[in-house]
Amino acid sequence: MKTKIFTIFFVLVSFFTYAQMDTIDLTGVNSGTNFYFCASSTDSIVVHKPDGAEISIFYSPHIGDIEIDSIIIYPEWSGIWKWMSSNQTIYFYIYFQSVVPVQPWDQAEVYKCTENSVQLNAQDVHQEDFTYLWSTGATTRIINVNNPGQYSVTITGVCGEASDTITVINYPIPNLDLGEDMENICNWDHQTLDPGEFEAYNWSTGENTQQITVSQTAEYSVTVTDANGCKNSDDVYVHFYENPGIEISTVSVDTVNGNNKIVWNTNIPDFYNNDVDIYRNGTTNELTKIATVPYMQGYFTDEENSSQRTWRYAITAKDNCENHSNISLYHESMKISLVGLIGNAVKVEWTPYTIEGDQTKSISSYKVFSVGGFGESWIASEIATIPGTQTSYNLPLTNDSLYVVGAIINEGSKSSPIMALSIIENPVVTGLESIENIGFEAYPNPSNDGLIKIQGNGNIEIINSLGQTVLYDTVVENKTINLKNGVYYVKFTNENTIYTKKIIVQ
Repeated sequence: MKTKIFTIFFVLVSFFTYAQMDTIDLTGVNSGTNFYFCASSTDSIVVHKPDGAEISIFYSPHIGDIEIDSIIIYPEWSGIWKWMSSNQTIYFYIYFQSVVPVQPWDQAEVYKCTENSVQLNAQDVHQEDFTYLWSTGATTRIINVNNPGQYSVTITGVCGEASDTITVINYPIPNLDLGEDMENICNWDHQTLDPGEFEAYNWSTGENTQQITVSQTAEYSVTVTDANGCKNSDDVYVHFYENPGIEISTVSVDTVNGNNKIVWNTNIPDFYNNDVDIYRNGTTNELTKIATVPYMQGYFTDEENSSQRTWRYAITAKDNCENHSNISLYHESMKISLVGLIGNAVKVEWTPYTIEGDQTKSISSYKVFSVGGFGESWIASEIATIPGTQTSYNLPLTNDSLYVVGAIINEGSKSSPIMALSIIENPVVTGLESIENIGFEAYPNPSNDGLIKIQGNGNIEIINSLGQTVLYDTVVENKTINLKNGVYYVKFTNENTIYTKKIIVQ
């Protein structure tokens, strides 16, 4: 009998030595609670009824060893359990797990594109008892990270725990370059845009090639994709310099001295530092280019003598790309003359000023100006307005040195400024110059090289045929000045006396 007791004792000791029993106390447990146990380390679970509760009834698809106030559950009986009494029911779920968390990553680094995020998965094989804690504070199995850096995670389950660290690295950003913005590209000079060699291209034009050729002013952009699948974009603004189509405005055609001087406005920025082409025709409408001069010069003197005939002129300007502006309307010089009348009166006559190429315009009127006699400044004063159908005017007997006729263009309800001027000397007055001692000399006159020597003592003011002062200086005994081709008037002041002399540079 002792021997048997000893044997039973040995078996009990063996059981409690090698088997592990866990317990669940239903005190305070909410219905629907899950319980997880590791099958490799838990042989059985004792579930106790809540403290102070009456005797319970345990139900389950699998019946365990039921005691009065507890039940013993074994791994093969995992599932839903219910403890029920007359005033309380608790459903609880018992799971015996067998999966142990493992290190999630085989590699130490993972790469991504700068513009993208990367997904980090802590466990490919997941079970409900696993919990996760990331270095970012996240507690989900999978996280998405945008920034490069080091990330670690700890996975905990009922059968064990695992931790791992991985470094997230950005691929280099694709380095593309469309270059600097392009300004004033000639419209015939098509531009090739090339960001460099990559795997794929997506242009704002819809094209998908490495290079595109453009010919329109616009902003162009491209998104490239490299071998890593990473993207980057660049853009460039291309401005094509197009023919502005601006008509050059001729201010005057001056027929002083038998030569026509064409003058134009220099207020169009597109033509700065560029050239003007001068065209001329005679009895036919065929234009012949006679000169190319800088636009900013503002004038050109046609050395073809016009005393016996009338020329017409047209002007066009070239821009930076050799485009030409629209040819301006013909500007015809007006031949002007003075006719002596009875009683020393004088009549001024001129040929009609005509415009071709624009039937909507006509001459509304002519204006007659006079310039004061010797001792007067170069200021033209209007003395008469003549209807556009009239080409002469009887002048009063005056001491004026010059007469000017200007044509006014009719443009509907508006009239333009003077479009052409013709100037003639008053021979009655200028003839006196040869017999009057004017107190200074200016020679040679005319000058062939632009050099004029002034002799005398006083102040000189040189005025061109447009009334602009081109030189103001003091002369002591003598001074040599240099002038461009043209007709000038010298005002010489000495002891409060003003003298005037005309000089010609040809």
